[in-house]
Amino acid sequence: MIIKIILIKRKKMNLLKSSFIAVNLCALLSLSLSAQTFSIQNKTLIEAIKEISKNANIPYLANSTLLENKKAPNIKNIEGLKNALKKVLEGSNLEAVIEDGTILIRKKTIKSNSSSHIGSIDVIERSNITEGSKSYTIGSMSTATKMNLSIKETPQSVSVITREQINDLNITSIADIVRASTGLYAESINTDISNYYARGFSIKNFQINGVPTNLKTGYKGDTYQDLGIYDRVEVVRGSTGLLSGSGEPSATINFVRKKANSKEFKGQIDLEVGSWNKKKASVDLSSALNAKGSIRTRIFASKENKEAAQDFYEKDTNVFYSLFEADITDNTLLSLGFSYQQDDAKGVTYGEIPALFSDGSKTDFDVSKTTSSPWTFRKTTQKRYFASLEHTFMNDIKINTSYAHAIIDTTAKLARLTGTVNKTTGLGLTSKANYYPSDKVTQDTLDVYANIPFEAFSNEHEIIAGFSYSKMKTNTDSITGTNSAANSFYTWNGATEPTWGSASNKTQEVSESGIYTAARINVSNDLKLIFGSRLSNYSYNENNAGIKKSREDKNVITPYAGIVYNINDTYSAYASYTNIFTPQSKKTKNGDTLQPIRGNSIEVGTKASYFDDKLNASLSIYKMQQENLAKRDQGQTVLLTSENAYTESKGTMSRGIEFEVAGDITQNLNLSIGMSKNTTKYSDGSKDEYTPDRLLKIYAKYNINKLTLGTGLNWQSDRIDGVEQASYAIISAMSKYNFSNDLSLQINVTNLFDKKYYSTFWVNGYNYGEARKITAKLSYKF
Repeated sequence: MIIKIILIKRKKMNLLKSSFIAVNLCALLSLSLSAQTFSIQNKTLIEAIKEISKNANIPYLANSTLLENKKAPNIKNIEGLKNALKKVLEGSNLEAVIEDGTILIRKKTIKSNSSSHIGSIDVIERSNITEGSKSYTIGSMSTATKMNLSIKETPQSVSVITREQINDLNITSIADIVRASTGLYAESINTDISNYYARGFSIKNFQINGVPTNLKTGYKGDTYQDLGIYDRVEVVRGSTGLLSGSGEPSATINFVRKKANSKEFKGQIDLEVGSWNKKKASVDLSSALNAKGSIRTRIFASKENKEAAQDFYEKDTNVFYSLFEADITDNTLLSLGFSYQQDDAKGVTYGEIPALFSDGSKTDFDVSKTTSSPWTFRKTTQKRYFASLEHTFMNDIKINTSYAHAIIDTTAKLARLTGTVNKTTGLGLTSKANYYPSDKVTQDTLDVYANIPFEAFSNEHEIIAGFSYSKMKTNTDSITGTNSAANSFYTWNGATEPTWGSASNKTQEVSESGIYTAARINVSNDLKLIFGSRLSNYSYNENNAGIKKSREDKNVITPYAGIVYNINDTYSAYASYTNIFTPQSKKTKNGDTLQPIRGNSIEVGTKASYFDDKLNASLSIYKMQQENLAKRDQGQTVLLTSENAYTESKGTMSRGIEFEVAGDITQNLNLSIGMSKNTTKYSDGSKDEYTPDRLLKIYAKYNINKLTLGTGLNWQSDRIDGVEQASYAIISAMSKYNFSNDLSLQINVTNLFDKKYYSTFWVNGYNYGEARKITAKLSYKF
């Protein structure tokens, strides 16, 4: 009995000792977390976390992608580990918790207090996904260098059209994206054909998810892109030869698809009606496919029918998009997807309205006038298959492999009128027609690159190394119809469809491959250097009705260099340099293909970020020098064809200035302002007057409780090319009312005051810009 009592007492004493020790350990730990002071000056966020971890003698655990490209605020004599971590993470949408003696850095979470049982929801990080952010800017983008850099850290002029802007402006096409982007100009040649320009040159560099792709089919029409499947569109002005190899030094437009990142079932249904009998319905669904949410899918589908101000025109569009994402491991993401789009347009235009009467006086026809015929059509079907695999190793090295296969089939019957109109009778025009029974484009692209971070001289650095390959094949059958005299243009109701003869065939094959590498060196906390180079091989083969032509350029080196200096937490200054290499397909009057464009591009500027990086601003000055730029050989056509002939212009120079402010001034006020001025001079001293040299674009949106109001202005300076287009401004407006968190009605009006203007013109013809258009969209989320 005595022994038993002694044992019980010993157990109680041990328990008391353990409790006493535990209490004291907790007290000591608490004291260590609160008593120590911390100071951080001029550090990146990852450097700040490392320093705090080292000084506190507590390890940390974090996904490096959450910390990269973020700068820590300066703190001084902050008492306590928790307080210091809270201060350095302010504005990052990250939080720190201490568990089992380890600092854990993670995205902030919010808990649902409703009865919907949705659990915790990730707060959207200010990163590179814009859907749901309600923002007009982005945390980081990689189109310029493949490095995930903030706008302020990128040594080039960049813009982003976020998902919020796409929704607010009711953007539905590539042309709409261009019209909303600083320094870019869209010229709508016909109902389905547009040309795009930046810094005085044509834009031909397009990407989808960072992989170069073909989005133009020339005279047969744009490969129209329904913006419903994209999260955002990133724009880099200037040359991007480091990643794309060949290309115009104007701009690169990168369409970034929506992600399948939801672990819950959710969706949105949109119903839209508008001017000219527009009717559109779309559905966007996301869900996990297993309990863990490691396998996810997203499906988007839409159907649209619309007409236009021009007579005869009608268009049907069907879109389908499917994406599967699988977390193979915690560090490996596999994405597989498919997109389908069919555009079937009838009564399409293919030429310009006559600009002059036969007596030399100017015409002024109604905006509904067309030179087309009811039997014309253009039907394009595009199928895109794509896959990517991303893996992050334990040492934070990332490998990304992307493959895409595209098939674009087009068939078209096109008609136009040429000549001058008799002012009295309306006669004098000639009807011309072309038939394309088959036009097929296939493209295969592969891009593999590694992102290699490393530490040297107490600073974090980064290397990008990769390989890209692209092959595009085009097979076109075409028939030229017989010309016929047109009846009076005053009573024009279309021409009789000609009898079509036999088709001629033209094939083209363009291949390009290259290896590239770039390094980002942090010389100090405020000085960053980016430099690299690309080695490219290019080949072109053509067989036009038995006439063969080929061209090959090997081992073309495209260097790139950039520097960024952080003046302070708000402002930075930058400069960049790159070479230009652009193979050309235009021909001289003798039928010879022009030599590739070669040159260089220099850009300097300053950038700023305000309100915790929610508002970005930039001012840039650039100068581009080019050799062999194609210039119209006036009055000349290519031998044995009706194609315009060109000559090589020596010493073409383009210079200009661009200014942009975009983002969120407050939680309720979004703003986008873009201003640009460009001058392009040819070697003979003449200036380019075809594209406007000054552009101004403004859009602002304000939320008032359940009501949202927005308005915008697009202004451009005058243009001259035989016909003169005076400067003009187009005003747009938007209103949206949220009946609930799930149901809203939005009304958009473009060209609010129904301005009559030319969207394009040549010496002898023009086409009108879009008349006033009103759309109403009812959206329901679930």
